[in-house]
Amino acid sequence: MDYLFVNIKAKFDIYELFIAELSEIGFDSFEEKEDELLAYIPSQQLNEALLATTLNKIDSNVKYSIQKLENKNWNQEWEAQFDPLTIADKVHIRADFHPASKHQYEIVITPKMSFGTGHHETTSMMITQMLGHSWVDNTVLDVGSGTGILSFAASFFGASKCIGVDNEEWAYHNSIENAKANNLNNCSFVLGTIDDIAHQQYQKVLANINKNVIKLEIQKYISSLASGGIMFLSGFLISDEKEVSDLVISYGLKKQKSLNKNNWACLSFQKDE
Repeated sequence: MDYLFVNIKAKFDIYELFIAELSEIGFDSFEEKEDELLAYIPSQQLNEALLATTLNKIDSNVKYSIQKLENKNWNQEWEAQFDPLTIADKVHIRADFHPASKHQYEIVITPKMSFGTGHHETTSMMITQMLGHSWVDNTVLDVGSGTGILSFAASFFGASKCIGVDNEEWAYHNSIENAKANNLNNCSFVLGTIDDIAHQQYQKVLANINKNVIKLEIQKYISSLASGGIMFLSGFLISDEKEVSDLVISYGLKKQKSLNKNNWACLSFQKDE
């Protein structure tokens, strides 16, 4: 498949706005750099007029260029750059082509084009926060599950059942492959949104997703959370932490802990029993 990429000159603090909007018009992967955002899309799916309208809606003075991506095996390129990662000296994340380790928990992730190898600050903070809680016999909802990494972490920590949902087809298939690679039978995945999940309540809700989606769906996350349950949120910038926190608290949840790493934030909240 031939790809194009759009080079967007923008400030880092509005990258997530561009990512949220571009994801709605066919862009399926992004690369964040210090002073530019690269957005990738299959060449046949690009609508240049729609692209211009979408970008100008966020920043009327935005500068961007469209370029053809060199035809390579990009999964192979990514594999070559994917290094094993250890979080809090307990959780080791590696690909199937890396040797096994002796850490307490080991998660195998095939590094295809889905979000969640643990290297991004939001993923590592989510796992760090998760380590501070009991997961034994818990049911877990993982919204925007990507590779499935957070579901796998919850399962290894003792959760009895994990359901992940993602609206990207490549992420959905990748999470199923990764569940098999980790020999986990209690992690299942759904292609779609939280509206496609059967209505029930979970002891833990995970959402490592952008701020706009969190704001749009937060009531659904909370209604899916059992009394006394814990909700973990990330995928937004430190500058947005207060807005997200105030929103969740307005629904009656109590803020537990905040983590910051570089420009990113991760929050946890508890629902009253």
